[in-house]
Amino acid sequence: MFAMAPRDIRGGLEGTWSQVIFQTLAIISFAQVCTASGRFELEVIEVQNALSELRSGACCGEATRPSENGSCPDECRTVVGVCLKEYQSSKLDNRDNNSDDAISKSETRTGCTYGDYTTPLLGGSSFTGPKNNENATVHLPFTFSWT
Repeated sequence: MFAMAPRDIRGGLEGTWSQVIFQTLAIISFAQVCTASGRFELEVIEVQNALSELRSGACCGEATRPSENGSCPDECRTVVGVCLKEYQSSKLDNRDNNSDDAISKSETRTGCTYGDYTTPLLGGSSFTGPKNNENATVHLPFTFSWT
């Protein structure tokens, strides 16, 4: 026949609660905080700004454009800024309802969650830099944890 394990026939719940507490403490003692660290690295190899314009379309150095289709007279002084933040998949249409010009919501928020860095002056409006140029390489270490 079948043998059954002996039971506590006292009818109390003391054994059950002590097992629950023991199991909970055992699980908590094995729980860890997950941490991660790494380095974001970006090397600027080439910049092309043939019209010597800022992102806004204005000329560098506050100069006026000689003709509507011409390039600006002053050369830009180029630096590269990097801002690491969480990924945002939704888009915010910021310019005339044209989906090609949509800007992600993460660009409209302040603060760089995982760090930021701006290079020193890299060159003029357009340039091709030498490989392994330390000024043109962004090293941005990051650490974060999940609990």
